Amino acid sequence: MRVIVAGSNGFIGTHLIHKLSEKGAKIVAIVQNKDQDISGIVHYCSQIVYCDLANISQCSEISKESNGETVFVNLAWRGVNGADKGVYAYQLSNIKMLCDAAQHAKEVGCSKYVAAGTVAENAIGSLRDLPATNPGLFYGVGKASGRDFLEVLCKSIGLPFVWAQFSNIYGPGNKTGNLISYSLSQLAKNEMASFGPADQPYDFVYIDDLIEALARLILSKNRSNFYCISSGSPRILKDYLLSVGKAAGKENLIGIGQRPSDHVVYRFDMFDNSALVKDIGDYVSVSFEEGLAKTIQWEKQQ
Repeated sequence: MRVIVAGSNGFIGTHLIHKLSEKGAKIVAIVQNKDQDISGIVHYCSQIVYCDLANISQCSEISKESNGETVFVNLAWRGVNGADKGVYAYQLSNIKMLCDAAQHAKEVGCSKYVAAGTVAENAIGSLRDLPATNPGLFYGVGKASGRDFLEVLCKSIGLPFVWAQFSNIYGPGNKTGNLISYSLSQLAKNEMASFGPADQPYDFVYIDDLIEALARLILSKNRSNFYCISSGSPRILKDYLLSVGKAAGKENLIGIGQRPSDHVVYRFDMFDNSALVKDIGDYVSVSFEEGLAKTIQWEKQQ
């Protein structure tokens, strides 16, 4: 099978390409421009295509595959970290690029389109009840809207698709600034990691487990167009954060309640991965404590 991967040289993309190569896939990597670092993927790919997804309709380097299937995997999304989450222009352009890439996937004969979602999409369910919002909510709303746009498009052009909703990812090499990355970065500097009440359900999935699940989704036949890729064992967020402090030996620097609540509601069922396990098998092999220990060990070596 040939797999076209957009967003190929990021944290998730690099891990995914390694795994797909290990599983025997022929990989075409789409990289935004020639200034990007491709050292982590170049030896695993049969083709590197330099193309900004904003202009993918003009990309002529990806040809139809005469033999076998082709799957298009889109991991590209601008504005996923820090203040960029709140730039609505990024989120709006992401939705267009998501759909343009699906249209191109259809034109080059892809049999399936796989796109990356996020657990942050669930915030949209709280939106109507929020008295005020943080601009960072544009990211989750953008992803949720992108999923709806994509579903309309793919069903209209007859392109099977899978929306893979990622839980919060952690592991060695993750410098995205998400919860675990932020916490360990603060603790490494002996500075306080500040959080809201952290009294809601949450979930963290280790990078290797997420990649195994995603690779199986890409390479197999699917029964659904939506799957949640989580650890399958959500906890109250406070428990996770205190575990981080304890593992790092700096429990006093985990500042639970130092920030106000954003009033976004999460539920345990939002992290339910039972449909995924039913269709691809059990993919979780690393407990949170094991994954955290590996991540902390990697941080110490940097």
